[in-house]
Amino acid sequence: YDSEPNLQALTKRRPSTLLSRDAQVFPVLNNELSSPYEMSSVPIERQENMKALSQHMNEKSKAENAQPSVDANLLNRCTESQTPGVVAGSFGSLSVPLYRPDADINYQRVAISGEEVSGVPLEDLRSASEEVIKALRIREKYMLRAGMQFPVTVKKFLNGEFGIEERKVPLSRASFDHMGDERETERVYNDIVGYHPPEEMLEKRPFDCEIPGSAGFHVSSSKGIVEVRTTKDGPILSDLKHLFTPFDEFVADFLYLLTMIMNGPLKSFCHRRLCYLHSKFQLHILLNDLREMTEQKSVPHRDFYNIRKVDTHVHAASSMNQKHLLRFVKKKVRTEGDRVVCAVDNRHMTLNEVFKGLGVTPYDLSVDTLDVHADRNTFHRFDKFNSKYNPIGQSILRDIFMKTDNYINGEFFAEILKEVMADLAESKYQHAEFRLSIYGRRRDEWDRLAEWAIKNEVHSHHVRWLVQIPRLYDIYQSKNTFRNFQEMIDNIFIPLFEVTNDPTSHPQLHRFLRFVVGLDSVDDESKTEQFQIDGRTVTADQWVDSENPPYAYYLYYMYANLATLNRFRRCAASTPSA
Repeated sequence: YDSEPNLQALTKRRPSTLLSRDAQVFPVLNNELSSPYEMSSVPIERQENMKALSQHMNEKSKAENAQPSVDANLLNRCTESQTPGVVAGSFGSLSVPLYRPDADINYQRVAISGEEVSGVPLEDLRSASEEVIKALRIREKYMLRAGMQFPVTVKKFLNGEFGIEERKVPLSRASFDHMGDERETERVYNDIVGYHPPEEMLEKRPFDCEIPGSAGFHVSSSKGIVEVRTTKDGPILSDLKHLFTPFDEFVADFLYLLTMIMNGPLKSFCHRRLCYLHSKFQLHILLNDLREMTEQKSVPHRDFYNIRKVDTHVHAASSMNQKHLLRFVKKKVRTEGDRVVCAVDNRHMTLNEVFKGLGVTPYDLSVDTLDVHADRNTFHRFDKFNSKYNPIGQSILRDIFMKTDNYINGEFFAEILKEVMADLAESKYQHAEFRLSIYGRRRDEWDRLAEWAIKNEVHSHHVRWLVQIPRLYDIYQSKNTFRNFQEMIDNIFIPLFEVTNDPTSHPQLHRFLRFVVGLDSVDDESKTEQFQIDGRTVTADQWVDSENPPYAYYLYYMYANLATLNRFRRCAASTPSA
């Protein structure tokens, strides 16, 4: 406003005033100089939810005015749950449930009446119920000892607590009188419905974190289970005692469950019960499909495409689709064909030489020639499923493009994984748990994996890591890699306990474990087992047989060590592993 004409033009545009009956002045602003639109101070999602809540309250108020009669049960509820200072039975004392119960939704229902609705004789029903309840009690015992939470609903049913009251939030009439006030409406709305705010700006270098000092404990292994002691000859930490079931008790529980599996009446009951529940659900779909669809569509600002979707079983080596892998391989042959990528019989080979030795040119490559798609022929065929990880059926290409520990230190694998992660980040609402493998052959495998991830910056806030452990003890034992089974267990778990006790001993692993969410045992479950565990089964330090231990044997030592590790990491304020 450096000129006098501009100043005069500005002073002429003074806001006019309007006198009300009570002589209150309400300025009417002229927005000619301002923007023709208004920026909201709250997210669109919250605005839409507040509008939906306001509309719901208005409709509810109209319905109450149209129906002056009051249900006696509703009055009793209002009388029982009074808000201080609010008259009982009034609208202000109503309790609004956080979640709508099924009875509030106008669904068509089918009731099965009569005695012995299970379809089996009463004696078989009583026996089968006792067996199922005992199995659930066993599961509860193992979960509670390991520090996990047993499902609340199942626990209430087992304890006979069927009268579960709804969670309610008392709202007074004054709350609805402020629906026009934005701040008050937000406060009331947040008390009723859970709000999921947008993601905060996350750190750009997530692997950078502070490395704490040593806790000063001593880590050792005994009979296949890692122990944490105050000193080398001192006692085990009191917080780490009795976290897992002793091996003898585990064997007894396992044999009991095997006996349950072979129980004929129990199998008949479970089969009939599952068929009944499945048919009942199908009938519910036929009767209430449209109503459920209407309920889903009534949720504001939410549909299938903008809800969080998490894939919890994705092998990192197969996370890309076959077209993506084909495009990546062709690009690397074209741009880095002269790079040395492997050594065969002490002879270094470039990428072009590898393809020349295979008799394939980049021009010949196609989705069909790669043959990495797991089709229906791989169902129940673990051998064919594994072969799909070898492009063109050649394991050398898998070593070059899909391994973290190879001649080029997993650089190609890291690059294609980052492309997949970029696609997940672009979609915004898709998340995944990528699986990497630890074999237990050497003690430094965890450090190598962590160094690969941090050096290549393989990370995304849409991805977490799950480490799987193949059950290949018999293969390594045939090559004289181990003296006993305990050495394999120690190679897997000792580094995890050491980094928890002293993060400075494995700094890269400490950073990497912040994004590891679990461990899993994998192999071909269809293979027959030569042994079954029983009361005569030896412990891990005495297992020197060349045969592979049974599946349950693997799981016990993983369970016992994970239970101890998770409690130790919680005590050390580190991220536990599932």
